[in-house]
Amino acid sequence: GIKGVAQADTGQFSFTHFHPADFTGVLASIDSMPGVTAWRARDSDWAYAGPNWRDARSTTHVAGIESVTIQHPEPEAAAARWADLLGAPRRDGPRGPEVELDQGRIRFVPPAEKVGAGAGPGIVGLDFIAPDPDGIRARAREHGIALDGDALLIGGVRIALHPA
Repeated sequence: GIKGVAQADTGQFSFTHFHPADFTGVLASIDSMPGVTAWRARDSDWAYAGPNWRDARSTTHVAGIESVTIQHPEPEAAAARWADLLGAPRRDGPRGPEVELDQGRIRFVPPAEKVGAGAGPGIVGLDFIAPDPDGIRARAREHGIALDGDALLIGGVRIALHPA
């Protein structure tokens, strides 16, 4: 009963983008690579990255994604809806409701006061696993990237770095 707004199957990849009205105001995309049996593996095929992505990858700075944070005026309802649509467990996390995925989680928070209580849904945070968070923050300062405590602020998104 949810609406796809775009869909493609190229032989290399398939995707469906779902209408934001069905995913609590956020455009969601579910993608797959046909013929990939180990799609959860860290080195699995990912056509969007091109044929030689493995040669260019590096875990020197970022070793993985821990979570994404979505703001929503009704975080409990949004988390319940996403859990239902994804067939994933919903749990109470330290900062609010979360949807637990195989590798990581989606957190739901109310809009920040500085953003405004009427702010709409959207991604406001990313948590990365980083071997050297202090080194990344030092380089960010050198390049004039704003920090909010220990997190980088880029394009209105709070990027938190956690030691590997």
